[in-house]
Amino acid sequence: MVRAFKLFPDFVLILTLLIRQNQCAHIDYDRMIYAIEGLADYYSAIKQEIIIDSTLSFHFTKGYLRTILEDASRNESLLSHNQLDRVTKLYDRFRGLIEDTAPTISQKHYQYKFLIPLYVRNFKVPRKLRKLNHTYVQQSQEHSVSRHYSNQCLWEIVGSWPYYRRPCNLSDICVKFISQLHSNNYIITHQVLALSFGRQFHCQHQIAPLSSAFGSVGNLEAILCSRVHKEMYSSLYKGLTNLKLQDLFTEQVDVCGSLEFFEDFINETYVDMVLEWQTTQGCYMQYNGTYTSIFPNESNGTKLAPYYSRSKRSDSTGTDGCHQHISSTATVLIVAHLRWLTLKGEHSQASGASGKLVPNYILAVVLIIIMASGVGSVIFLYIKRTIKRRHYHLVKQQE
Repeated sequence: MVRAFKLFPDFVLILTLLIRQNQCAHIDYDRMIYAIEGLADYYSAIKQEIIIDSTLSFHFTKGYLRTILEDASRNESLLSHNQLDRVTKLYDRFRGLIEDTAPTISQKHYQYKFLIPLYVRNFKVPRKLRKLNHTYVQQSQEHSVSRHYSNQCLWEIVGSWPYYRRPCNLSDICVKFISQLHSNNYIITHQVLALSFGRQFHCQHQIAPLSSAFGSVGNLEAILCSRVHKEMYSSLYKGLTNLKLQDLFTEQVDVCGSLEFFEDFINETYVDMVLEWQTTQGCYMQYNGTYTSIFPNESNGTKLAPYYSRSKRSDSTGTDGCHQHISSTATVLIVAHLRWLTLKGEHSQASGASGKLVPNYILAVVLIIIMASGVGSVIFLYIKRTIKRRHYHLVKQQE
């Protein structure tokens, strides 16, 4: 009993780690659903002003909401009945937004008609995330092919350009655009977007020759998203202190996480940060608060939140009005995280998610019994080291 009493401080430490782990594991699904509802309200209020980026987000959002409901039908969703009812209503709302905005946007934006083959298809979401084996190649010194060619490439992939031919007919300029390795920022995200469209339209056979130098289409996707991930982390380290950086971040997470399904881009910390950016109107504009980085502020060593740091420019003046592009990319980011973080068996593999709540408290009860009964310290110390290792790996995942 004396030995067990001496170990009491260690027991308190272990119990604290268990509680902290479960606090980190908490994911506020209601808040994510509420955010999507706010975005739906925003879109409903501006139906006559919708742009093509928003219609694309409607398409992907509807696909993810449908997938969540399919997960629930297989008893694979962690959402409650009430939460699933709200998801059902959101699915109907976004399907309605697609139907209601189509006549107006087709008249205002001639490019809309070229994406109709995409809109009439269901956006398919797999049941597992892919691992990104970070692959880096030497950057070429050639001039980048402008991202303005990306629209033409998307139209060629879906079969609407030129003259509504069959899908997957890629011109030489599109082949060069998709496979270039000297791009960055929005150019590279549009490359990945084109590859995602190719996956949806089963163009792997036609795209394979352009990716032969990389081994496969999958390798090309991994190379591009590895570079996206590196750029994204660099920006997160410095802080997403203006609208352009915030907009680019949401697009990076979308193309490589929401659309290419790489698990390195699905992270509870990312969606928590983006939820903080949402305005009371439900939309997004430049965010000037404290949640602009996932790294501690090294300039003064302070930490204002478990995973965020204070932006030095948090007092800068924001832009007036909502921005549809970042609102559309944020919509897809949130709904994608809602799906992946609520999918049974998959949520624990996504970055930032940890184990279940109940077994940890059962383990705590077992520890109390062990101490009360005076069982040898060898077993207790073994359990202590095991829990500390679990906590260490959890922290590493969150970093």
